[in-house]
Amino acid sequence: MRRFLTTIPFFFTLAFTILAQDPQVLLTSGMANLQTKRYVEAVAEFTKYLELEKSENLSAYLGRAEAYFNLSESGKAIADFEKAEQIAPGSGNLGLARTYAQMGSAKESVEYLEKHLRSEQRVPEKKIFLDKAFEPVESSSEWRALWRKDWYTPGEQVVRDVEYLMEKKSYKEALAKLDEQIRLDPENPVYYHLRAKVFSSQQEFKQALTNCDLALRYQKDNLEYLETKSAILVGMEKYEDALKALNRAIYLNPVQLHLYPERALVHEKAGNYTDALQDIDHYLDYIDNDLEALLLSGQLNQKLGKLYPALERFNKLIEIDQSNPAYFISRGKAYLEASTYRYAIYDFGMALDLDPSNDDTYLHRGKAYLAIDDPEHACYDFRNAAEKGNKEASELFYKYCK
Repeated sequence: MRRFLTTIPFFFTLAFTILAQDPQVLLTSGMANLQTKRYVEAVAEFTKYLELEKSENLSAYLGRAEAYFNLSESGKAIADFEKAEQIAPGSGNLGLARTYAQMGSAKESVEYLEKHLRSEQRVPEKKIFLDKAFEPVESSSEWRALWRKDWYTPGEQVVRDVEYLMEKKSYKEALAKLDEQIRLDPENPVYYHLRAKVFSSQQEFKQALTNCDLALRYQKDNLEYLETKSAILVGMEKYEDALKALNRAIYLNPVQLHLYPERALVHEKAGNYTDALQDIDHYLDYIDNDLEALLLSGQLNQKLGKLYPALERFNKLIEIDQSNPAYFISRGKAYLEASTYRYAIYDFGMALDLDPSNDDTYLHRGKAYLAIDDPEHACYDFRNAAEKGNKEASELFYKYCK
């Protein structure tokens, strides 16, 4: 997956081999492979990490257990979930419940699920009922007996109701429920964080930020709260402050790869293109087929004048997906900037086949035709773009075609 190695001298190969043995790289790569469903590779990397570190890392055991679960290697998954449970009581029970359910063992599955439901780490009820892992045991008497009891507190039910109201965009009602719950339980950060999200959904960013800061006062290193704060600050166009929140999140959670594209987008908004490219390329080192990340990397390379790397990214995008006109447009613009006009014309043509309504594509293809001294086709494209309301195309048509 580490894309910068192909045919290179021995000492570079050796350097990479040493890098690949770095425990942090192995742990991050294991998480990436788990995310992209490369479970065999994930198992190998988590195993190597544990061998090198010789430590009881909870994330590594849980990650490897999840990979084994998805490989239907139930015995090995159970062993790792049990190890996680030893390291941090409560961390492995849900995984054990899911694994026994996968095996069709209703009694054991429900026993571990009950332990999970009795813990403070219990996940929302909706997540359990939507989890397909439990399908083999859902018709069992043990499962039905378990759910005769309401395992969730009134406060957790309020959270569930508020999330439903947010989906319906019933923000006033959601805030009323949260205000009442905060009156009853004023030191619970969950309610302040939810209120921040409600205000943010209405673009009331100042109130959103106040509530998010209240949540962080109780849990200053909560990853979700830090991400929410960053998003709110982006909405306020306070990019440097947004970066501080994400920097803190990444410092605390360096293996959470989704944070790097988030920070790259904030860097881009702040005009920090080099930093943005560094973040998105770090992410692509591990998740090398993410279409949005490839597109962003290509665009950032182009903004920095790195046309060859930009074209490499756009080429890979189009290899993966030839149905998105945005990818042909992006590559066409790079070819246009590189003065490779006929390639640009081809790409803009492909984009127009997929989306003939895009005036910007006509505009840029017209510019490419003009560059190869083909005024007839250039004027045809400028006219089409102008008729669709493109002001620049109107000016170019008036200048070159009248």
